[in-house]
Amino acid sequence: ARTLYERALRFLAAPLQPLTGGRQAAVTDDLDAGAPGWRTRQETRLHLGLGEVARLKADHGEAQGHFEAALGLARSAGDWPAVATALFLQSQIASIQGDYPRSQALLDESLPLARGAGDLATLAQVLYGLGDLEWRLGRHEEAVPLLEESLTHAREAHDLTAEVYALNRLGVVNMFRRRHAEARQRFEEGRELAARSGFRPAALDAEPVAPITEANGADPTQPERVLALPEPRVLSAIKSYSERLFRY
Repeated sequence: ARTLYERALRFLAAPLQPLTGGRQAAVTDDLDAGAPGWRTRQETRLHLGLGEVARLKADHGEAQGHFEAALGLARSAGDWPAVATALFLQSQIASIQGDYPRSQALLDESLPLARGAGDLATLAQVLYGLGDLEWRLGRHEEAVPLLEESLTHAREAHDLTAEVYALNRLGVVNMFRRRHAEARQRFEEGRELAARSGFRPAALDAEPVAPITEANGADPTQPERVLALPEPRVLSAIKSYSERLFRY
């Protein structure tokens, strides 16, 4: 994914070539390379994609750089859904790093932009971020309405990923609220939705369906990190968290 995003960025940096014949006809009004701001909008989304790839690899420094680049581009173009998304994604890094005040500030800035833009998918993810932050801070009752609103907008936007995320977090929050029946219901809804969308639980005893080669779309050098048991302090923290999570 990273290689494709970077190739697209290099393409955007090159001078546009005139389109002729069938190639011209293939360009829609929405993606017209001659439309004002086209390059900026596409470059913004590519930086968001590269940032997400880096975030999933836990390379928070690189991710932050791409999100900041996207934020600057989106602000300059008045692309408010993209501004809200960039702020939301930066807030997720802040939360992972335990910087909850910064995460809160980023989400507070993002929310009115998402509402004002009328982009339901963006609004759903920002509300999820706020609900997730309330949960992390131990404010479980405050988390519920935010996550419920996120779920509502995700369904209105037909954003299945956002819907599954909201359902899963509502399940976790309800476990902390000792609402075990509600938690089970939300987890089941999320599992069923994910299954209908084509996702399946991992079969650990299944053989890989194809070799991990470049020809099959995989980078043989990945992952770059060696899998091993965490150090004792991390294991202790995981055990403590699990005991709090599953204490009935």
